[in-house]
Amino acid sequence: MREAQNSGISITKLQGMLLVTMQPDLDSDQFRDLNTLLGEKVAKERPKAVVLDFSTVQLLSHSEYERIYSMLLSLHLLGPQVAISNLCHEVVLYLAESEAIHPEISFFLGIEDAMEHFSTEGASKHAR
Repeated sequence: MREAQNSGISITKLQGMLLVTMQPDLDSDQFRDLNTLLGEKVAKERPKAVVLDFSTVQLLSHSEYERIYSMLLSLHLLGPQVAISNLCHEVVLYLAESEAIHPEISFFLGIEDAMEHFSTEGASKHAR
């Protein structure tokens, strides 16, 4: 596990995925450090998915979401599937009302759901 400098964000490799525990109120430098670190880890480790866990985040502005979307899209272009889990109800409503949902990103109620989805997806790809 490695933490993005001074942000409290942990990145854990779990069942071939990178699980990123997000923290509220990341400043621009912390977000840039996270973006760089994740890009390096994806290029080196080639995970099947990157899952951002928002269980500790209660508020998310549209601009913060757009930064997260841009980061996830760039990671997706490197190969892995990308997902967000554990969004609080208020953030889900806000994103739905503002039509900020993008098809490249999968959404899950919890980390377990994401793990099950990506484990099943990998198994079904090998079965073909």
